[in-house]
Amino acid sequence: MAGLREKLGALLPFLRPRVKRDQAVELFDQLESLLVAGLPLDRALHVLGGSADSEPMRALVYRILIDIEKGRTFAEALAEHPALFRILEVSMVRAGEASGALPLVLRQLSDYHTERREFRRFLVTASIYPVTLLVFGIMALAGIFLFVLPKFAEAYADLATQSGPVAFLIAVSDGLRDYGLYAAVVIIAAILGFRAWVRTPDGRRATQKFLLGVPVLNNILLKAELARVLHTLGILLGTGVPVVTALRLSRALTGWLALEQALIDAEKHLRDGRGLAKPFLANPLFPPLVGQMALVGEESGALDKMLAKVGQRLEGEVRDRMRALLAIVEPVLIIGIGIVIGAVVVSMIGAIFSLNELPV
Repeated sequence: MAGLREKLGALLPFLRPRVKRDQAVELFDQLESLLVAGLPLDRALHVLGGSADSEPMRALVYRILIDIEKGRTFAEALAEHPALFRILEVSMVRAGEASGALPLVLRQLSDYHTERREFRRFLVTASIYPVTLLVFGIMALAGIFLFVLPKFAEAYADLATQSGPVAFLIAVSDGLRDYGLYAAVVIIAAILGFRAWVRTPDGRRATQKFLLGVPVLNNILLKAELARVLHTLGILLGTGVPVVTALRLSRALTGWLALEQALIDAEKHLRDGRGLAKPFLANPLFPPLVGQMALVGEESGALDKMLAKVGQRLEGEVRDRMRALLAIVEPVLIIGIGIVIGAVVVSMIGAIFSLNELPV
């Protein structure tokens, strides 16, 4: 089977097996264990390359090893693979090598990616049920309008009169059958066009402004972004990355223009020697807890720990709000879909019973 995949990969490049990012960052955890056990970096990489469970991963490890044997640092070797190792990881590894605390940095990177993976898994898992419910509800309605109502319309066409609701449902059914394909094409084109527009600066600005105006959703989205940025900023500071560099790297993680501008303003305060706490406290985009924790961290010399802690706390709040939101959304979806389907069925049953009222 492996030989067949290699042959297909040689003929069709897009089928060639590649190292996924999640697999690449697992290297940090494995490498940290070997370094703590006393192995030098080159020997540890040689062991990992020999025990890799896939040829692409083995090739990646050996390429990094070769770069190190040529005199490059571990950070420089990682920087040769930007699709797998981001600037964040490269900067942290560089700081770890400079301070002689590479195993500690690798452990922090491994823990960071584990927490990020679990947080993403929670968001995906939490959204599976309502999305599935909505999809099956739409499929059920489509089945009724495309297959059930046309059969019903054939029998109903013999009646002398048509009630308003049933006539409307039959008209919708006929419209879906006649123009449904065209409507689907238009909807898909509109979605693709909207996605392309959202990627533009004006589109992203307008979309984010709209989302920040939605009462409940804005809090969840903003806190999720803040949690990621602050958690990352705390870890970077803890590994010895200069605070201005750490802030710039953390800022690159967010796609929210308002948050990005707030971090740019905070960087200006830093360059003027005024610290992080004041711009965090002054900007309404940041919850008061963020500025207070930053102030405590600056006074105590534990800014990295305070920021990482507030990032974890915000993640916990996002989880709680997501659970509360889903506890409302799920029954609303069930009731809404049930009402729509029930209204269609009741209208059809009412028309059937009306047959008995017609003169023979």
